[in-house]
Amino acid sequence: MTFPTSPTFTTTTTTTTTTMMGQATANDASITTCNGFSNLCNVSVNEIMMPMIHNAMSSPNHGFTFAANHMNDPFNDALERGYRGLSLDVCNCDDGLLLCHGSSAVGCGIGGRNPVSTLQLLNSWLIANPGELVVLNLELNGEAGGPVTLLDVESIVNGVGDGFAARLYHHPEDGMDPPTSPTDWPKLGTLLNDGKQVILFYHRGPTGDGVHPDGIHYLYDYTMETEFSFKDQEEIETVIIDGNCPVDRGQSSNGDWLFINNFVTLDTIFGQFQPSQDDAKIINTVEFADRLVKACQSRHGQKLPNFISVDFWSEGNLVQLANMYNSQIGVEPSEAPTSAPTGLSASPTAMPTTTMQPTQQPTAQPTAQPTDGESGCPQRISFTNMILALSLGVSLLLPDP
Repeated sequence: MTFPTSPTFTTTTTTTTTTMMGQATANDASITTCNGFSNLCNVSVNEIMMPMIHNAMSSPNHGFTFAANHMNDPFNDALERGYRGLSLDVCNCDDGLLLCHGSSAVGCGIGGRNPVSTLQLLNSWLIANPGELVVLNLELNGEAGGPVTLLDVESIVNGVGDGFAARLYHHPEDGMDPPTSPTDWPKLGTLLNDGKQVILFYHRGPTGDGVHPDGIHYLYDYTMETEFSFKDQEEIETVIIDGNCPVDRGQSSNGDWLFINNFVTLDTIFGQFQPSQDDAKIINTVEFADRLVKACQSRHGQKLPNFISVDFWSEGNLVQLANMYNSQIGVEPSEAPTSAPTGLSASPTAMPTTTMQPTQQPTAQPTAQPTDGESGCPQRISFTNMILALSLGVSLLLPDP
């Protein structure tokens, strides 16, 4: 079997406008290459595989010196590599809303990034690549600090500017929780030609209750998700492969989306908290991940998994697996491409700012907007990280339970 290389990032010259309803639409030229492949333009968006970066905000250069999920690998580089899902944790800390990785035991003290400036990086990449759609999965982490509300999420989206809010797709619902009259998801080409480049899901927090602002969807109303707590590679094999891909969260069956968690988290004295880069070198490979895909397809009516979420995205060659499956969707075997040219970048073009209006006052955001190389947390994090790192060292000396 031949695996395609990096997908095509074809930048189509378009003129983008904002309608009276605030929806960005691309005019003058249609987009004919979608997420790297022409065949995907005519495929429903929930039938496509999109490798996802777990805790995409977490790397040492952003203050995550303890329990970092990635090693100073900017997620924009991951987008260029072909990842199309970003998982981010939103926390309500003393300093306002931050992207952090915390818990009730350690609070917000394990690194932090400004959510607005982080998503501005994503937005600039989307502007430069109008033929690409990215899925955001926000975990509303109320354990690390205070509660995180949907109005907080809405305020972050509005704060990004440059048309980001208008790029969010809103999936029609029937008002029931969960929706009882599912609506088919649109084709990827339809979304992109309408200027919709982001599908935003969230989990935890309000857990699907109440009215959702447009473009903000509760993940488990639509998704079947596997277990996520694995202490070694063998446990992933036992649960997902040998166990035939059981659903741990979300829809028990017939969900619109299928989500595989494929990362190992080691024990510390604070609990299961340390991502394993050594395991990522194995489980992020085509050979290992394809076993997960086949097990999940066998369990769930041959549905192609949409998301494979990983730590240390630069390890392995997971994108090649997605390219192989995506290149064959809706294509006769003899016509499927065996390779794809490398990416093409372009200068961002500004779009009109569209504002979503919250009905209540959201939690205050930090006023500083750090760049991609800055941390969004104060100096106390460095001290906390030092204590946590020392604690981790102690935990590694303890006998196994």
